[in-house]
Amino acid sequence: CVDPSILQTHQAQMTASKGRLIAIGCLYGLVSRIDLNRERVEIRLYSREKRQYLVRIAGGDGSQLYVKASNIRLNGDTYVYVHGLQNENQYNRKLGLTKDYSEKNGRYTVKVEDGEKMITVKPENLLAQYQPDLVFDTSRTLAQMLSYSDACY
Repeated sequence: CVDPSILQTHQAQMTASKGRLIAIGCLYGLVSRIDLNRERVEIRLYSREKRQYLVRIAGGDGSQLYVKASNIRLNGDTYVYVHGLQNENQYNRKLGLTKDYSEKNGRYTVKVEDGEKMITVKPENLLAQYQPDLVFDTSRTLAQMLSYSDACY
């Protein structure tokens, strides 16, 4: 489960139509669309309701689909927010940088913001860092979102 305070603090969602690139990765472990495994994707949005990322197939026909965090392998050096850790909860709400992914244990090695500390984290305990320019918040109208002073189009 995604920590709601992380979602609120970083305003959690971008609009699909005005959204900008959040991160880049590859699809992995899809069962219903095995033809898309290993395809490069651009992460565009995180849906709180679905608890999935909206991704666009890079270099393709522009098609988009929702996938779980566990079905995306983020590129190295992707900025992420750590959340939902039980045993090392002091790292929750910290910004980190992905370094690598281990197929063996299914976790990323993440360098956390407070120094040289490296931790291993499951994909579902990371949120790709969002662009702060235009975000989607279900409590605001489209006009309010578009009036955001730092909005980019």
